[in-house]
Amino acid sequence: MLPQVPSPGGGSPDPPPDPNLVLILNLLVFGAAGYWLLGARTKAVIAAILWIAGLWSCGVVSGLVALAAAIDGYREAKRRLAASSVAEPPASPHHAEL
Repeated sequence: MLPQVPSPGGGSPDPPPDPNLVLILNLLVFGAAGYWLLGARTKAVIAAILWIAGLWSCGVVSGLVALAAAIDGYREAKRRLAASSVAEPPASPHHAEL
């Protein structure tokens, strides 16, 4: 599991972005904006390079890169959202172990 970076205020980490937003951004913006929003900078740069290089194929490769990035980004955002919502319930101060 990826470590969560605390927000600058010292509170809890930022919640993961909406998976649908990541999907739409990866489809529409170089196949990379959703990755950037997730914090996956390496994937964002690679997807953008492949998307730009794919323009020489009349956009066919760019479309495939954007589609693959959208699906992968959606799954990753959904996984992070599920991982962030799983939390242990707080211990009750009045609960005594027997």
